[in-house]
Amino acid sequence: MGKHFYIHIPFCLNKCPYCSFYSVKPDSFAAINDYTAAVIKEIEICAADTGFVGGYSEDEDTDTVYIGGGTPSVLPPEGAVKILKKLGECFKLDLDNPSKTEITIEVNPFTADYGKLKLLREGGFNRISIGVQSLDNEVLKTLGRLHDSQKALDTVQAAQKAGFENVSADLIIGVPGETIAGVIKDTETLVNLGVKHISTYSLSIEEGTPFAKRYKNLDRFISQEDERAMYHGLRAFLATKGFIDYEISNSSLPGYESRHNSCYWRAVEYFAFGAGAHGYVNSVRFSHSENYKDYTEKLLTSGSLAMASYINTEEVLDDYEKMKEYMMLAFRTKEGVKLDYFKRRFNKDAETLFSEEIQRLFSRELIVKDGGALHCTKKGLNFANIIFEEFV
Repeated sequence: MGKHFYIHIPFCLNKCPYCSFYSVKPDSFAAINDYTAAVIKEIEICAADTGFVGGYSEDEDTDTVYIGGGTPSVLPPEGAVKILKKLGECFKLDLDNPSKTEITIEVNPFTADYGKLKLLREGGFNRISIGVQSLDNEVLKTLGRLHDSQKALDTVQAAQKAGFENVSADLIIGVPGETIAGVIKDTETLVNLGVKHISTYSLSIEEGTPFAKRYKNLDRFISQEDERAMYHGLRAFLATKGFIDYEISNSSLPGYESRHNSCYWRAVEYFAFGAGAHGYVNSVRFSHSENYKDYTEKLLTSGSLAMASYINTEEVLDDYEKMKEYMMLAFRTKEGVKLDYFKRRFNKDAETLFSEEIQRLFSRELIVKDGGALHCTKKGLNFANIIFEEFV
């Protein structure tokens, strides 16, 4: 059965004004190296903790590793490879076979070059996610990105030259100053370069970020109608290029779907390591300290061999909560809620268990039943939070 791992690298050279994820500027190279050593130690502790043995998905054999952030490409490539090799050693992963283990690392164009990308590919990473965000230099300035359009394009090509066939690019839509034509043009450029996967995220204003002060009312700067036109226009364009919109925010050529992120949308368990990382094992949702110095010191100075010493329990899910969570997450995907799969997995009938919720969504034309599954309608994609709230 598949095992899934997320490793959080909290370091960024510059905090983007829209970002609410835990990230900080590292104090020194020594701090980065110590943090890497702490993550490696936590992996060893987890593998040795016989009471912490969940993290297995029920329905496939592919393992996945995802190093995210922050900016993982701030790490020296040797550090990222050390983390990967330790995971492979401790959890018996096949790091040499992409069909057995999908291994993704996020990179920022500003901190990536051909030499670094080549070392990452040679070290075992077989999928790369590039934070392009936009190919419009004015939009990039608005987003506070350190790279420009040319650097983003150079990074895509450098990754391909380094041997990455499975290249994903992130785009942000709904940014003040962005246009529908510009978003489509950016997407076409990336597709023509051979990018296999596009993640499309609508700009959201998060509390506590500089954008929350700058754009208190985002509608004053860009209308919801324009943002939705960007979203649907981009997905429609990608469909003409053979891409499948397999999840609300993700499209790919067939066979290039993110297997790691798909484990989240199937609500299966996964391990997590690093400051600020959140995981789900043994029916427990847990988190780590959002202070990399505390995290590093605790791991490197403590002799404890129990994972409970390093994580915080956020929530313990019972069977009903697991079923609700599956419903909520499955509606994010193109395949939707597969009724036969739900019955096999939970030994319950989804349409009976959630009959009231499903009927309300039918009545509002937010979902349909098709081919033994429940799916979002186009209208449902625009009001997805209403669907999700039925199962919170």
